[in-house]
Amino acid sequence: MKTALSFATAVAVLALVSCEAPIDAGGPTDPAPPMAENATPKPEPAPAPAEPKPEPKPAAPEPEPIPPQSVPMVLDLKQVGNKIVVSGKLGSVYQASDIYEGLAGAFPDIEVVQELDAGPHVQPVAWGNRVLDVLLPFFANVKNGHFRYEKGVTTLEGDVPSPRVVSAFQQLVPQVILDFETRDVVNRLRVDEKLAKEFEEKMKAKAREQGKGKEKGKAPE
Repeated sequence: MKTALSFATAVAVLALVSCEAPIDAGGPTDPAPPMAENATPKPEPAPAPAEPKPEPKPAAPEPEPIPPQSVPMVLDLKQVGNKIVVSGKLGSVYQASDIYEGLAGAFPDIEVVQELDAGPHVQPVAWGNRVLDVLLPFFANVKNGHFRYEKGVTTLEGDVPSPRVVSAFQQLVPQVILDFETRDVVNRLRVDEKLAKEFEEKMKAKAREQGKGKEKGKAPE
């Protein structure tokens, strides 16, 4: 009797247990709050205005090119054997051409070597167009002549036949090579004895020819 009651009791307990709601192992969840009726959504904040871009600065003007510094004028002419070498620096291409053409035309038997550096980068001189007035008689009367102008000083070297030639150039050079920079003439011309004798003989021969010409020109008495 007790066994039947215990079995019936166990079946009843199992039935009650199976009818209970299942247990959620994950724990209780909060229900979502109810949305109020006619609720308007909050407006999103307006984006911050963009900062204005700075205006581009105007480009700085390019600096003007600095003109090259003027080079002092130097003129050097030297007779070496059967050549006259022209070198140095001159402020005018035309003056350099005039020097070359003047010497080549006056001395066709002598080779003129042009080595002048000429152009506007060289300081100009006022007497550049007149320098042939010195150079032509210089190389016509001076053997192994050397003419040089630099920093206001003119230097003359070579052999001459007479002291009068030395004096003549001492007077001629300051008259032609003259500007605010000219300072001095260094005259190193030498009187050569051999040239002096040759010059004396030429002068005597010239005097004789002139005397003969005068005699021929006389009318008979």
